[in-house]
Amino acid sequence: MQLVDAHLTDAGTINVTLNFGGRVKRLEGSVEETNALCAAMRETALLATVSDNEDAWLSEVRMGDDAVRFGLKPGGVVALAVTPAS
Repeated sequence: MQLVDAHLTDAGTINVTLNFGGRVKRLEGSVEETNALCAAMRETALLATVSDNEDAWLSEVRMGDDAVRFGLKPGGVVALAVTPAS
C-alpha cells in the first residue's frame, strides 16, 4: 500500500492516488477525510508489522463518495477494499 500522489483541487478537495498490489486507485475527499485516510493507512501498516495470524477488517473511512476499508490477512498482509459509500 503506497500513497503515490495527493494534491489540492480547485474545488478545495484533495485527490489521492493509492497503489495497492499493483492496482492504482484514485480517491477524492475533504481535508478531514484525507487526514482520516492517512491515519488509517499508518495504523494498518504499523499493525501489519507485528501481525502474523490476524484476519480482520480494522477500520473504515469515507473518502468523498467511497468507503475505504483497511484490514489484515494472515502473514501481516494488508487488505484494502474500496466500495461506494452508503
